Amino acid sequence: MARRALLSGLWLALMPSLGLADIFDQADITLTPYQVSGSSLDEVSAAMSDQGPQGYWAYTTWNASWDGQCQTAVTASITLPELSDDADLDETQVAEFDRMAKALLDHELGHVQFGLDFAAAVAAAGCPSDTDAILADHARAEKDYDAQTEHGWSQGVYLEEP
Repeated sequence: MARRALLSGLWLALMPSLGLADIFDQADITLTPYQVSGSSLDEVSAAMSDQGPQGYWAYTTWNASWDGQCQTAVTASITLPELSDDADLDETQVAEFDRMAKALLDHELGHVQFGLDFAAAVAAAGCPSDTDAILADHARAEKDYDAQTEHGWSQGVYLEEP
């Protein structure tokens, strides 16, 4: 149970260590965990693939809005895996999961940055009523981000048995 309490606070504990406070100041971000377990990292990987949002280990959605004064705001929701109480991993495996979790959060915050960049582009354009072209550019760039990072793999989003 102590390990569970430690892990449930993992996402909040990761933010300062990764220097991510800045992005949390710029966007209203909700972190939502989903539970995974297993007795090996391969089983945990399979659980994340099976139980993860939309077939991914994590998923981010963002929304940008603005008012008549062209003041923008970005909200985002990130769904992330969290080890459940019944995960039967040793300390080294938990450390590997934690390493991957840091990389995964960093990758997902990259998606939030696209929302912030979109809002900045809308503001720079004077908050026009038709933002389809601006959104299309950012959506294309976001897809390129996943392709270039192999959905975070090149950033450390993978699990390896120690």
